Amino acid sequence: LTVSIGPEQFVVPDVANMSIVAASELLRENFRIAGQIEQSSATVDALDVIGTDPPKGTLLADQAPITIIVSSGIPRIEVPDVVGLFADSAIQGLQNVGLTPVSEFTPVAGGSADVGRVVGQTPPPFLEVDSGSVVTILVGQAVEEPTTTSSSSTTTTTTTTLADDG
Repeated sequence: LTVSIGPEQFVVPDVANMSIVAASELLRENFRIAGQIEQSSATVDALDVIGTDPPKGTLLADQAPITIIVSSGIPRIEVPDVVGLFADSAIQGLQNVGLTPVSEFTPVAGGSADVGRVVGQTPPPFLEVDSGSVVTILVGQAVEEPTTTSSSSTTTTTTTTLADDG
C-alpha cells in the first residue's frame, strides 16, 4: 500500500537584493519563472531583485509559476508647480509628495501681492526627480521703500541803499 501526500512542495526562497541572474538561477531549481515586473524602491538598487510573487516563505508545487519583482530604483516624482502659492502651502505640498523644500527670499515691493508667495522654483515644475530631492522655492519678502527727505534752503538777500549827500 502506497500513500501519496501529493506533489512535492518547495518553499519560495528569499531572493531580495540579489541580481536578476542570481535570483533566476536559484528560483529555476524548483519553479518556472513566469516573468518579471518592475517596481520602484528607495531601498533596493536599480536592477536588483525586490522579491517574488508569490512571496518568500510560500509553499509551491514543483515548477509552479513565480514572478520576479525587480527594482527600477528610487521612485521618481514630478515636481509640482508651486509658483504663486503662499510659502507655507508650497512647503507642505512639496513635503506631501516626498520632496525636500528649501526656502530662499527675494526682495519685492512692500504691499505687493508677491509678499510671502513663491515667485520662482528650482527645479522647474513638471520635471521628474528622485524622491527626496531638494526643491528650492524663492519667496517674496517685502522691502521698505527708501524714504527721501528733501530739504530746501532759502537765501535771503538784503540790499542796503546809501543816500548820496551831495
